[in-house]
Amino acid sequence: MTQNDALIALSRPQRTALFALISGANQNEAALVAGCSLRTMQRWVARPDFKAALTTGVDVSMSVSVSRLSAIADTAITVLSETMTKESSTVSQRLRAANSTLNHVLKLAELHSVLARIDDIERRLDDVGAPTGDDSGPEG
Repeated sequence: MTQNDALIALSRPQRTALFALISGANQNEAALVAGCSLRTMQRWVARPDFKAALTTGVDVSMSVSVSRLSAIADTAITVLSETMTKESSTVSQRLRAANSTLNHVLKLAELHSVLARIDDIERRLDDVGAPTGDDSGPEG
């Protein structure tokens, strides 16, 4: 069953609740929009098919958000750089821009380090023939 088939297999109220949750509603709000009780909503969220559709929806939503942020990242970097270097910027503005820049650089460095360590672990697992979790075995 494809992801689209799984979505179609959900009832209209379930799809309504799913889209509300993906859009940021909590379970109470999603239940109201879908016209069901909170308990029913909780049962739906516990179901593997609903949970899978929710995970997929959140992943797609996150990918769209990352793409949009990536598209404006260069502008944001330019603004930070200009704020830090313009003489007309106040000391407070310069410090906030510098602090923001340093915080983001540190987060990127940490992420880069973690990804490099994961790559190293996966390489070592491949060397000993251990499954890494992304292999499709006979069951897949």
